[in-house]
Amino acid sequence: MDLLMRWFQFSAFCGIFRVHGYRAPEMDTGVCSSDTSYASGLGLSPTSAHNEVYTFTAADHVFNYSASIIKVVKLRESMRSYVAKLFAAYANSGEPIMRSMFYDFPMDPNCTTDAISDQYMFGPSVLVAPIYTNCSANFSCTERNVYLPALPKGEVWMHVFTNATVSGSQTGQHISVSGERDTFPLFTRGVVPGVIFRGEHSPLPEFHARLQPVTQVQ
Repeated sequence: MDLLMRWFQFSAFCGIFRVHGYRAPEMDTGVCSSDTSYASGLGLSPTSAHNEVYTFTAADHVFNYSASIIKVVKLRESMRSYVAKLFAAYANSGEPIMRSMFYDFPMDPNCTTDAISDQYMFGPSVLVAPIYTNCSANFSCTERNVYLPALPKGEVWMHVFTNATVSGSQTGQHISVSGERDTFPLFTRGVVPGVIFRGEHSPLPEFHARLQPVTQVQ
C-alpha cells in the first residue's frame, strides 16, 4: 500500500495523471464472453475488484491510505492552470513538461550527474523528488536527499507541504528532507507572482507560494 501511495505521488507530477490497476478478487460483470478460460468456466467476463481511490485502507487500519491518495489527487487538481500552461508550451515549442535538472539549470555541473538523476523539474517552477525506495518491508520511508540548485538573487526554494524555505544561495545545496509518511520532497521556486496551488480543490489552503511567472506562454 505504501508503494501504491508513492506511485500516486510520482504520477501527479507526470504529464498524464491516471491510474490503471487490477485488484483481486475478480468480480463477475454478468457480460457474456466467448472466452471460457476463467475459473468459473461460465463464459462471463470478470473485472477487477473496486479500484476507487477511497477503497484503499491499511490492513491494520492505522494509516489512511485513501486520505493520502485523495490528498495528492486534489494537489494535482489545484495545479490545473499551471499544468495547462505547461501543455500549451509543449504544443507550441516542444518544451518538455517533465525535464532533467540540467534543462533549467544548464550551468550547474551538479545537475548533469547521476547522483541527482532521480529528481526532476515539473515545468520551470516545481522540483519533484519522489520517494521510491523501501526502508524495511514496505515503502514507508519519510526522508531522502535532494539537491537544490542555486537561484537568482532574491529567489528561494519553498517546500510545498511545510512552507519551509531554503535560500537560493549562489551555490547549490545538498540537503536531507524529512516529513510525514504521506508527503514527499516537493519544492517551488521564486518569490513573486503566480500562485499555482489554488482553487477550491487545493488541499493546502494555507499555502501561498509565490512563483516566477511562466513567461513561455502568453
